Amino acid sequence: MSTGQWQSTLCGCFSNCGNCCYGYWCGGESERQVLSWVTGAPDEFCCDGPCLGCLCCTSCNTAYLNRKFIRSRYAIPGSTYEDFCAVCFCHCCVVCQHRNEMNKRKQQEGPKASVMQSPLPTRM
Repeated sequence: MSTGQWQSTLCGCFSNCGNCCYGYWCGGESERQVLSWVTGAPDEFCCDGPCLGCLCCTSCNTAYLNRKFIRSRYAIPGSTYEDFCAVCFCHCCVVCQHRNEMNKRKQQEGPKASVMQSPLPTRM
């Protein structure tokens, strides 16, 4: 398992056209699936917003959190500012990068890969 760098580039959207289309048309759902992979939360299909997720930026907050989680889990250098700028100015590319990253890491880690615990506080 490689750490310290992204396995897929930010502008590598078209390296997997299926992920590119899914990320573009259903960005919110794509980011929820990535969040499930990163945190280990249940992966439930729930399209709670309009499709055309990237066009409407319905998944900006999730994309930002996913980016932070992925960077933390794999010790990828970067900053909160860089994450914010990437999500705000290249949202569709970020969504596609996360999905490509998830697929590549899953292949490397196998089905029994451990998940990162969410740094978000839990409520009792």
